[in-house]
Amino acid sequence: MPHFSAPKRTALLAIKGVGLCALKRLEECGITNRHHPAQAGSQLCTLITTLRS
Repeated sequence: MPHFSAPKRTALLAIKGVGLCALKRLEECGITNRHHPAQAGSQLCTLITTLRS
């Protein structure tokens, strides 16, 4: 089940470079529509830093 609401999914897919794979990865990383964009960005940076270690 998608974590993003239908309107947010549509809005994200309208962004150049964001496709179904990108949405799937965001959902796998735990980024959901409950996050404020700044919080989501911070969380994503933390995950990337952790994965690089």
